[in-house]
Amino acid sequence: MRRLGGADAPELSQVALADAPILLLEVCTSALLAAVAATAVPAIPGWAPAVLMGAALAALGLLRLVHLRCRHHSIAQGSRCLADPGARNRLVGLVLALTGAALLRTWLVLLEFGLPAGPADAALLLFSMGAIGLLPLGAIGTAPTAGGGGDGRQQPDQRRGGGPGDRHLDGARGAALRRRLLDLGRAPQGAAAG
Repeated sequence: MRRLGGADAPELSQVALADAPILLLEVCTSALLAAVAATAVPAIPGWAPAVLMGAALAALGLLRLVHLRCRHHSIAQGSRCLADPGARNRLVGLVLALTGAALLRTWLVLLEFGLPAGPADAALLLFSMGAIGLLPLGAIGTAPTAGGGGDGRQQPDQRRGGGPGDRHLDGARGAALRRRLLDLGRAPQGAAAG
């Protein structure tokens, strides 16, 4: 950014502080998803979503206080949206809209594959994908690279359709998923043989 914007480009600390409210609002929406998912999965303690939400709200409050006390320093400019009610409400609305769109997309995928697609199921899947996405997995960071050697290319055994992921498609659910994929005409060539 310094090369493009020169002296007008924000400092790295400002950019990091500008991302903090978005991250914390996403933690708040994750807490809401966890609360809904907790109704379907007894493994999620009932108090966990409340603690997650409380910690995120406390951190947001702390960020706002830091901005108010340090508003004249350049580092505080990244959290300026927390001090302006209009900007804060737009940010909250945007994060809620994006989470709602992701929840809708997740629900549609569950419906399309004939999997349980109640509100708690969709919330659980979206919450789980978000939590798992935060885990450091080394060189393999995304789903497309997970099937290959980390460079996005498929390995030879996966081009045949007999890759290591096929072992997860056994049993009744795997057969139902394979039938559904065949019906849609999108099944990998080797998946029909299982």
